[in-house]
Amino acid sequence: MIKNTILASTLVFAFCSPSQSSNKPDHGDNKPADSQACVLNYPAFEVEVPHFDLMQCPESENVSMSEGICRLSIIGDKAYLYTFKLKSSSLCLSDAKEVPLADYFSD
Repeated sequence: MIKNTILASTLVFAFCSPSQSSNKPDHGDNKPADSQACVLNYPAFEVEVPHFDLMQCPESENVSMSEGICRLSIIGDKAYLYTFKLKSSSLCLSDAKEVPLADYFSD
């Protein structure tokens, strides 16, 4: 459980940190984002991070069912949304962020 918590927290930190913004220097890497390797592919995430499969991504994520999938992980009283998009025939992590847990419970 501790290993999974650390991995999930690390993924969120990596995607939420300012260094992931598009304003960082190019450093000669002119490849489009879609041609870069996966930060994390879905099969690795599936076995390492406890999560719930969402039937569809929230509208705010702008990801159709044909483009990718979203997963929800709950750690303590916090919820994290992981978005995976198809890239070169693989589902690759494209975003991870903390979200309000209440958004995923119905009244």
